[in-house]
Amino acid sequence: MKVACLIVGTFLLSCSAMSQGIQSGDTWKWIPFTSNTSAKDAQIVRNAQYVSVKIQAAHVSYRSGFLENIKQIVVTSDVSFDLDGRKVEGSIVNRTWEKSSSSEDDIPVNDLLADLSPASPTSFKLTVDFSGIGEDRFKRVFDVLANADVKTALNLSPGVIAKSGLATSIMQKFLATPYTSDKPKSVLSMSQGFVIYSNRNSERVDSLNEGYIVVISGSEKKSDDLVRVKNLGSNDLRFDTGSHSLQMKQNDGTWKLFTGNSYVVLSVTVDAVRGTDESSAWYKKFSEADRTTEKLLTGDPLERVSKDAMALWQEGSTLLSADANYIEGERKKIRLTALDEIKKDLKKNGANETAVKQQMSVPGAEDSEKIATAYQSELAEAKLEAELTVHVRDAEGRPISGAEVTVQNTNTGKSFGTRTDSSGDVYLKSLKPGNYLLRSIEKGFKVTEGLVAVQPREKKSLELCCD
Repeated sequence: MKVACLIVGTFLLSCSAMSQGIQSGDTWKWIPFTSNTSAKDAQIVRNAQYVSVKIQAAHVSYRSGFLENIKQIVVTSDVSFDLDGRKVEGSIVNRTWEKSSSSEDDIPVNDLLADLSPASPTSFKLTVDFSGIGEDRFKRVFDVLANADVKTALNLSPGVIAKSGLATSIMQKFLATPYTSDKPKSVLSMSQGFVIYSNRNSERVDSLNEGYIVVISGSEKKSDDLVRVKNLGSNDLRFDTGSHSLQMKQNDGTWKLFTGNSYVVLSVTVDAVRGTDESSAWYKKFSEADRTTEKLLTGDPLERVSKDAMALWQEGSTLLSADANYIEGERKKIRLTALDEIKKDLKKNGANETAVKQQMSVPGAEDSEKIATAYQSELAEAKLEAELTVHVRDAEGRPISGAEVTVQNTNTGKSFGTRTDSSGDVYLKSLKPGNYLLRSIEKGFKVTEGLVAVQPREKKSLELCCD
């Protein structure tokens, strides 16, 4: 049996200097997800929330001599953070697009650029470039770089940062001549910086807010619409999710497309919880503590079983305290939820409630049952689903269509089956975070397997290579 080839897309990271503020000529506007939401209420609070930044739309206007010898457009993004004086940057090729004969193009883009878990940086900066390709032979280079298999959201995991610096330097080389044209890059480049504050005490014009952020290129010739959009309020602009276009409200109440200038639309979303990381060391300790309660069924005394379970729970709590991907508020909820599960299983396996309270007494944990119930409710409402793309290929890399693929959560044992499409792919868009075993079965090929750990809101790819 051939072990599956696991391809995990990695956002490209490096350390570089970062400045704040509006770049010369560029304009930006904030649009709330819900009308009448104030900018103060929408401010992101540092170390208190989980934040995802996604690019939703890219619109390019061919003005100022952009057309010379350009056949393809390459949309690229650079995201950078200031993390307590440490500069972290990621580069990504979002999309390649054949330039139309018209003066403007809406380019489909749908990439998660950054996953701040938690929102610990002090500042955030985004730069988007529309580069041009004049020769078809370079297009396939950018098609590879724009493939979902080689890109994923920027996060602050030290392991991801450490192993991705080389990839960023390679990316930057391909974005220089002769691969792209210098002129379109200098004409169509937009950038904007934001600050992530530690509180919402006042409304700040430079704060990162939940909602849509529109960055408009001011480097080109100004259109009448650009002059007008600068003076519009946040509720007089909207991003239409159906057409993926920016629209302005007219005096008669109708909506008009914003045209004449290039722009990008970002969405900044906030989650109160991250959810359990089933691949983490602390989760495994909590699970082991829970399994320890089964020793009651084989005659072990409650005092010894509860002592062993508590020791494992304490180890898990210590490991969780060191996990920088979680805010302290959720760490507390996870710890007390794990403790509540141990108590429930002790009682289920024969211990009486009074004895359990005596053996499992933890300072500050009197309301563990109440907190655990509330946390489970939060998880049920949170949008934590991940996305996994499975590519089934033969030994020569050709796609296998119609192959049966089974997906099993190794933590719960639950599984389901599906089949690859005509491209040999399976798209799992609402996958619960956890550890999964995937098997591909097709007549004439061996059964192939692959293991993958999926984090909340993560986008991953897995390739099953069949002999």
